[in-house]
Amino acid sequence: MLINGHPKEEELKVALADHELMYMDNVLITPHNAFNTKEALQRILDTTIMNIEGFVKGEPVNVVK
Repeated sequence: MLINGHPKEEELKVALADHELMYMDNVLITPHNAFNTKEALQRILDTTIMNIEGFVKGEPVNVVK
């Protein structure tokens, strides 16, 4: 599915609604919510500030190559 790029929201809803995992008794599906803690949000904020400061100084950090 993702080979052709990210699907549109409606296509994704249809694909997930019809997925076989949705009907299995031994599968529990939950939303991804790991980022939504005080500690995680603080780490995101700290990293964002560090990235901006590094960019302004001409010394970028967390560069993806």
